[in-house]
Parts: sequence; structure tokens; C-alpha cells
Amino acid sequence: MAKQKITLKVDNKPYQMTIDSDKEEIYRLAEREVNASVGKYQKVFGESFTMQDCLAIAALQSNINYITVT
Repeated sequence: MAKQKITLKVDNKPYQMTIDSDKEEIYRLAEREVNASVGKYQKVFGESFTMQDCLAIAALQSNINYITVT
């Protein structure tokens, strides 16, 4: 399987990783989904939640969705 290096950004912070080339679309979709979720929580909770809080809630919600579907 061919590998490639990509950079994903979460809250504009870059994360470099090496992935299977055929999985790039999945990683890019996940990047968009995480950033959308974080943005949603930032709007809902405003300044009462830190970025770390928003990331934690987004991670929890993602896992709840995963567990519910499987």
C-alpha cells in the first residue's frame, strides 16, 4: 500500500501524518467534520467554553454517534 504525508488542521493547528494514499479522502472528511463540530460548539457555548472544552465535547459527540450506530 502506498503511503503519503498529509497535513490536517484542527482549529488552524497543523498535524502532519503519514497515511495510506487511498484513505486521504476519509482523513480530509474527518478534518472537516471535526472543525465544523468545534465551530458549532464555539457558537453555542461562546466564551464560557475554551477551545479544549469544545474539542472534548466534539470528541464525545463523535464517539457517542459511533457507538450508537454500531
